[in-house]
Amino acid sequence: MIPKLIIQTWKDNNVPEKYRDLLKKLRNNNEEFNYMFYTDENIKTFMETYYPQYLDVFNNFEYPIQRIDFFRYLVIYKFGGFYFDLDMDIDRSLDALLENEVVFPKEWKKNGDPILQEQNMPFLLGNYAFGACAGNLFLKKIIDNIVSGRIPREKIPNKKDKIIFYTTGPVLVTQSLIDYNSIPNSPNITILEPTPKFFHARFGNYGSHKMMGSWK
Repeated sequence: MIPKLIIQTWKDNNVPEKYRDLLKKLRNNNEEFNYMFYTDENIKTFMETYYPQYLDVFNNFEYPIQRIDFFRYLVIYKFGGFYFDLDMDIDRSLDALLENEVVFPKEWKKNGDPILQEQNMPFLLGNYAFGACAGNLFLKKIIDNIVSGRIPREKIPNKKDKIIFYTTGPVLVTQSLIDYNSIPNSPNITILEPTPKFFHARFGNYGSHKMMGSWK
């Protein structure tokens, strides 16, 4: 149900050398997948073409990475496929995941965010890698929660990383999971975690997030 499409992005076409081997490895392990690469200019065109109703939200984010976060949900919602940060080390084929409607990684078994703990959510989802079919309802919940400012600003610590995590990043995604699961008869979400032993910041058994953190 997830199409054979991989989407990545960088500010321009000059991908830093430190990412190139990872990008090559991802594509070599998934040679039958189509590949789309977006620069900042491509993202602007995408927003203007497909989601002009969200341009004000997109343009008014405080930090550039929030725009990239928002874009990654929108582009997979539009086309379906897999999104990967450039610092993802994917070491096998993604074919076995194609039968799912949506897949997200469990980044941490135990989150450190009071707003999630108060809702009895023990873990944290990652947004560094995920896949979905086009029009997926969970992605729509994430998009709607970003647009509506689901987590009130007064509940967000006034620090750059927290602002990002709570408005477009992992905490917002995990809050969206809580909201989504409360909807009767909502389709299941596949949450990936590595086996037989859990390690954080992985995409199940398919690879790891190297956390190079260029946005920081």
